[in-house]
This record gives sequence, structure tokens and C-alpha cells, in this order.
Amino acid sequence: MRTFYAVDVKSLTGSTLKTFTVQYSLDGKNFITIGDFSLQGIFLNVATTFYFKPVDAYFIRIVVKEGVPNIKFDFYFSDYQKISKSDSFDNSSYISKIVT
Repeated sequence: MRTFYAVDVKSLTGSTLKTFTVQYSLDGKNFITIGDFSLQGIFLNVATTFYFKPVDAYFIRIVVKEGVPNIKFDFYFSDYQKISKSDSFDNSSYISKIVT
């Protein structure tokens, strides 16, 4: 399980993606919508970060609402593994994928 909190989206040449939804799931079958997002006014080959309320999930996905995607996206998540009471932790990482 991961705590997801943001997604970077970069439109690549040929992409007409305008709007998308981010969803998460605990079982990979039943997905819950986090929010709807727009790429209106976003430049080609420039990554834009979309933040959302953090969710704990095993699965996360982008669902195209309008347009045809040719995008690269990175989902950001945090893993929290505390070893002792005095440890400070925040191991942020990401999942990356290109969709054409």
C-alpha cells in the first residue's frame, strides 16, 4: 500500500488529451475517483504537477475523459517506514509511465 498525493503529466507531440480523471483502488477492480483535471493551456513537453488529497491505495490510474493521450506521467507517493521513535522519515518516490 502506498500514499499517493500527486501526478506529473507531460503532453508529448501528437497528444490531444484535454481532461482526465485520477482514480484509486484497494483491490484493482473497484476504483474511486480522486478528481478531474484539465490540461487546458499546458505546453507540449512541459511537465505539470497536479496535487490531490493523499489517498492510501494499491492501485492508481488516469482515465481519459477528452482527447487522445500521448503523455508521460509520474505518480508520486510516500512510503513511511519508522524504525524508532526518534527517526524522521519521508521517503517520497514515484511511478512513471508513458502512454501512447
